[in-house]
Amino acid sequence: VPRLSRKTIVKTLLEEKPTYLAAVPYLLKVLMNDQRFTSSDLSFIRQVFVGGETVSLSVLRDFNAVLAKGGSKAKVQVGYGCTETVTAVTLMDSQDSEKPGIGKPFRGNTIIILREDGRQASPNEPGEILISGPILMNGYIHLAEENKRVLIEREGLLYYRSGDIGHLDEQGILHFHHRKDDLIKVKGYLISPHQIKECLLSVKGLQEAKVI
Repeated sequence: VPRLSRKTIVKTLLEEKPTYLAAVPYLLKVLMNDQRFTSSDLSFIRQVFVGGETVSLSVLRDFNAVLAKGGSKAKVQVGYGCTETVTAVTLMDSQDSEKPGIGKPFRGNTIIILREDGRQASPNEPGEILISGPILMNGYIHLAEENKRVLIEREGLLYYRSGDIGHLDEQGILHFHHRKDDLIKVKGYLISPHQIKECLLSVKGLQEAKVI
């Protein structure tokens, strides 16, 4: 399988002119920091999808500006999925590109938020993200107990327990908070690194942040 490197990716991209880009946030930053890309005709790009990790709204705004400058009508669309769901489960609409959220479920998929007490959460109430749909894996091979833990049935549907914490807003848009096991205990309080990271990234001029 050919591997793309930082040295050759911009040259290759401009030569091959792909109409669709599926990227992680790091790739968007690499492209934005390369003058060959930012000064080129980008009208061949029709859609850009990004996922794999949290992406700041400032990166979305900056990359959309580069696309517009290059003549592309595309807007970066944030998506969400897991290895166990094989492919993306949600996607933001292009007109909502620069708004918070990681999208609505594709047709055929269902997402619910499960509170710690086992009840389904209300809109804007955080809990574990559960996913149902034809995209679910059949299960982990030779790991029957683990399958029982992560694949559960609710109201006739089989759901995958993602281990991700988030919420659904009133419009049905999913918002990612953090991994269930990412919480940091500080003086008896459970702190979400994601919330601190979001505050840091709201500071003008700050492009990247990591909380450990």
